[in-house]
Formats: sequence, structure tokens, C-alpha cells
Amino acid sequence: MILLYQKKNKVFFVVLILTLLVLVYFVHPTNRNSYVQAYDSSYTVAVLETLGGRLGLSKDNIIAFDAKGTDGYYDLYTMQWGDSTHQRITHESKNIPQKHNGNPSWHPDGNYIVFQSVDPSLQGLPPRYHDIEMALTGPGAGVNNNLWITDKKGSVFYQLTHVTDKNGVLHPHFSHDGKKIVWMSSKDIPQKIQQYKVKTDYWIMDRNGKNKQRLTYFNDPQSEYYVPGGAIAADCDWFKDGSALIGYLIFREGQRDYNVLIEWK
Repeated sequence: MILLYQKKNKVFFVVLILTLLVLVYFVHPTNRNSYVQAYDSSYTVAVLETLGGRLGLSKDNIIAFDAKGTDGYYDLYTMQWGDSTHQRITHESKNIPQKHNGNPSWHPDGNYIVFQSVDPSLQGLPPRYHDIEMALTGPGAGVNNNLWITDKKGSVFYQLTHVTDKNGVLHPHFSHDGKKIVWMSSKDIPQKIQQYKVKTDYWIMDRNGKNKQRLTYFNDPQSEYYVPGGAIAADCDWFKDGSALIGYLIFREGQRDYNVLIEWK
């Protein structure tokens, strides 16, 4: 019995010593750094903006991005590639509402930006839910947001949509020829606004805001493409010839998410 106990102890100590040696090897700064250097040698990473958020790059390498200010709201800025100087687009502008502004997307010619802006006239949530409302109306969620377009200097602004309370827009994208804009919206979809529970479909319009049409009906029980329980039509992008879209479809009730192809008939 004593002999068996001694053998077990020896095995335990051998395993313990080997484990410690392995840990020392990988945790030692010299070995760790050499591993990281070898793994990352194929590329470099540079910080462009410490407070930057959603962004887009123009054909002239001008970066449009949103960033949160000290007031808790996002604003839209631009920055020329290679130059750290920021140009204010919406910050303190009298031509655009001064709540959240962001999620920019460039026109193909590089002269215009479509983006989201919160409508301050809409009721939103009661004051006791201020933090939740700030998250829901932010550029990443889009509740009570409208689509606006501005030039690259932020000198003129045009409102493209007019949502009703607790509806919204998200992820606007110009077509490659610059004539159309596609986006996702909760318009005309019955629902309760809860965080991460919004239902949306894709919409399309001319670049001047005219001829708005609902493109998909994933949340309409009468549609052949209806998703039981509801769906979020999330981000999307255009085929170069404008004949189709690819989109990210999120199911509300635990089913798998899908990438889908939407072709015009």
C-alpha cells in the first residue's frame, strides 16, 4: 500500500514538473514575442482613429466615419488618407439634427455621402429608458433614424426618408452606378421595439429619395418568402451591374442566419 502511494506521488510530481516547464517556455517574453512576430509578419496594423466607428472609403481615399462625442452622440467626420486632420460634417452643424449621425456610405463618384440621422421630433422611449434609447437610436441600430445625403464637405444636406416613431433605417448603400440606394427598414412591419428584437426588410429608392419601394417581404405572412417568427434583413451589397443584391438575413427564432441572393424579376 505504501509502495503504491509512493509510485503515485512520483508520477504526479513528474507531470507537474513537465507542465511547469511547458508554461515557462510559452509564457517567457522571448518565446512569446518570437511567436507573435512570426505569426504577424505578413501584415501590419496602424491605428487611424482611436474613437472611430462605422466607416466608408471614397474613390479618392477619403475616409468618412462616425465617432462618439462627449455628449454621448455619434457625429460624422471625414479624413483624407495619410492626413490625420478631421473635417466635421455633422458636428455642431445647424443643417442637421444634433443627435446620432453616422453609418456613412459614399456615392461612387466620391462627392456625396448617404448616412443616418436621428429625428429628434420622434417620441422614442420614456426618459427612464434613456440608456436603452441611446443604444437603439445609435447608428448601429437605427431606430428613429432617417436617411440623409450630404456633399463631402458637409455644406448641404437633404433628407431622404421620414420615418414614424419607433421605426427606423439602417445600412444605406448606393448602387455602383450611383442611381439607386438600398437600405433596411422596419417600416410597415408590426412589432414591439426591444433591443435586438427589431424586424426589418430591404427597401430601394432613387438617389434623390423618390420612388421608394419595399424590396423584400420576409416579415409579411402573405409572402412566399415569409420567415415565421420574423427576420432582420441586415447589411447588404450590390452586384456591379445592379441586377441583384446579396444580403445577410437573421432569423428571429433560433434558426440559422443566411446569406441570400435577391434578383430583380
